[in-house]
Amino acid sequence: MRLQQYGGLSHSEIKQKLLYIPLFRQIEQYRADQLDLLLACAQVQQVASQGLVLRCGDRDDRVYFLLRGSLNVCLPGTTGAVVLRQVQPGEMFGELAFLLGQVRCANVEVAPECKQAWVLSLEFELFDLYNSCGLLDYTGLNFFYQNLVHHLRFKLDLLRSEHPSHPLASLHRKINVGKTSVQPLDNLLALQKQARAMAELLTQWNPALQLLA
Repeated sequence: MRLQQYGGLSHSEIKQKLLYIPLFRQIEQYRADQLDLLLACAQVQQVASQGLVLRCGDRDDRVYFLLRGSLNVCLPGTTGAVVLRQVQPGEMFGELAFLLGQVRCANVEVAPECKQAWVLSLEFELFDLYNSCGLLDYTGLNFFYQNLVHHLRFKLDLLRSEHPSHPLASLHRKINVGKTSVQPLDNLLALQKQARAMAELLTQWNPALQLLA
């Protein structure tokens, strides 16, 4: 699978698709130049049906957003893959490796019913609190971490609704939200801490879901 700058799509087409995603829309409304700088760093993959986007056990340095199509997040097993969830257009994925500094914990592949998917990716370092390459200021980074926490909480709430009696079901509601500070970096560190705690909880869910399948 070849990785291309825009995978055959024009800059304007990519930007139009990104503006449907709340994170990028917030950044564009705040400072359009910051979105343009992110786009200059973006790469887009065009992946055919059942093609592999991420492989369990691999290590890479990118976070991903689905622009078009449908993806399955799967755990490989001796009796066949267990589908943990689907990724729909506009969703972020690959964030657990970013937050926890670990290898990929699942396969991500194009769903069989989908003919083709478009995936945009950005390097982790663009969202590093101490080394964002100067592309995002504290406000732009705050948008990213706020959306990341919301995204992780949504996934955990979904698991709770599907498996309400499971011991892990309500643990994310006990994660300390933290207090608002007048210091932007303190706010970002609090959001990052929440996101990491939720990411660690999600990694505990993966083997549990394999047993429940």
